[in-house]
Amino acid sequence: ARRAHPGYTVANICWWYAMGADTDWTVTPRPVYYADGRKEPDCYTRPPELHDELTEKLGTFPLFHFWGPGADLVSSQWIIDATRHVMATRDPDLTLAYLPHLDYDLQRFGPDDPRSHAAARELDEAVGPLLDQAEAAGRTVVVLSEYGITSVSRPVHLNRVLREAGLLEVHTQDGMEYLDTMASRAFAVADHQLAHVYVKRPEDLDTVRALLAGVPGVDTLLDEEGKKEQGLDHPRSGEFVAVAEPDAWFTYYYWLDDARAPDFAQLVEIHRKP
Repeated sequence: ARRAHPGYTVANICWWYAMGADTDWTVTPRPVYYADGRKEPDCYTRPPELHDELTEKLGTFPLFHFWGPGADLVSSQWIIDATRHVMATRDPDLTLAYLPHLDYDLQRFGPDDPRSHAAARELDEAVGPLLDQAEAAGRTVVVLSEYGITSVSRPVHLNRVLREAGLLEVHTQDGMEYLDTMASRAFAVADHQLAHVYVKRPEDLDTVRALLAGVPGVDTLLDEEGKKEQGLDHPRSGEFVAVAEPDAWFTYYYWLDDARAPDFAQLVEIHRKP
């Protein structure tokens, strides 16, 4: 937009991708990480003075309502209010805002659960003033989602399959098993219904292909040609990209005995789960 229309001003409100983006105003969650291991709620802004302005007006960004088991409407309401403030005081030509409320409830309860329908009604009511403000200012509103959440019933444990075939390695600390990516000949980085499968040795490619193609719940296994067709042939993509069947999803689990699972397996821990 900036290249197409020189002089455009852009505001990006509350999502991680905003950091480092070419915007005039940015607001995004950013905890304070203390040296003693504490993590306290806060946000990152550009320009820096916007931080104190928003905190004074709206309070500290409610990080623990933004993700994790306490996620609820509170964080989306803060983002709505911050967006309205930036629109009213800066008048950007393009405003981007991310409202997370539906993300967690749809994952917690499933898209067909009455609690998810209630969350949609809550967000609809909360976003009303923002839409009214945009309309009054003559703005065009576009509502979109970066992904969809569907009901699934079958977990697919690709890493366990690779481990049982002797291709995936773990190391043990305090009785808990941790994925050893550097020692593994193959491992999967799973993300719901898609997984990148990394294979260290070229001579293992056919073995991994035959192994995973026969796993129930795997709909498609994209190789180099398949990745090119789907626009997934990035240098950091896996040697294979697995796509799940509509009612299946990929786990990252690599342990074969739940008693040997790492302690983060039962927690919201986005930094250590592969």
